[in-house]
Amino acid sequence: MKTPTKQELLQSANAKAIAKILANYWSTLQDEEQQELCLEEIYERIETTAPYPPEFTMHSKDKRAQYDIDIDMTLITITFKDIGEFLFQNEEINNDFWELVGNKESKQNQKIFKILFK
Repeated sequence: MKTPTKQELLQSANAKAIAKILANYWSTLQDEEQQELCLEEIYERIETTAPYPPEFTMHSKDKRAQYDIDIDMTLITITFKDIGEFLFQNEEINNDFWELVGNKESKQNQKIFKILFK
């Protein structure tokens, strides 16, 4: 079974749900510990929508477990930069995100945005 790439995992994810998670953490994301907590929650959300091959259930328990491990290993390679590229390419999601966060032009929001996505 071929493990999905991080781009495939992101494409299968609910972008609005990820934007909402990110917005919920936004004001605390200058802190590295909060960044890690936010990423963990995003990884969990992405994992729930990870694509499984059609023949997945026909494989042995060990192969299915290995596939799940491979998904987890791919998830942890997803960075905020990857998430930003995924979210902000969609104008609707971009607008929804900034509606949740607040003024896109504020110094505080610009600072956090640069820390995470640049």
